[in-house]
Amino acid sequence: MRKLSTLLIATALFAHVQVNAKDYTVHSAAELNQLSLQAGDKVILAQGDWKDQQLVFKGKGKENKPIILTADQPGKLQLTGNSHLLIDGEYLEVNGVTFTDGYSLKGDVVVFSDASSHCRFTNSALVNYNHPDKKVDYKWLSLHGNNNRVDHCFMQGKTHQGTTLVVWLSNKANYHRIDHNYFG
Repeated sequence: MRKLSTLLIATALFAHVQVNAKDYTVHSAAELNQLSLQAGDKVILAQGDWKDQQLVFKGKGKENKPIILTADQPGKLQLTGNSHLLIDGEYLEVNGVTFTDGYSLKGDVVVFSDASSHCRFTNSALVNYNHPDKKVDYKWLSLHGNNNRVDHCFMQGKTHQGTTLVVWLSNKANYHRIDHNYFG
């Protein structure tokens, strides 16, 4: 009887946690930027035209309940033109997006902010995202903050000045993890 009571309580708590998490489908950066995300939420980038989008992915997830930003069909959604992504918060995960056929007008393409902690950019790609003027200097990925991860990503075709990926140092250890990526 005691095991059954414990199981029922655990099931009720799990159901309560799952009910609070929401899935959002967005069609533009403006829609994403208006969301107030909570731990466990999931944002799905809908299929469509994602040209010149300035995405700001902001929130505070938790270790066991990250906030996820993903493509409706990972690997197929392409951010083009002058698109950019800022990852700003805690326990945020970006999964399955591709930047291609464009370039940055200002700043770097994917940026982990100074406030980012335990965030992840995974299963994503940056391909031929080059300014027509080869002397323009910007990075494809900039890591600030601490304990962030870039993994299982594909980066190929960088021809303009600037590094592909840079870890910005501060007076504290950053503990970033960069693994299982392809740099071509």
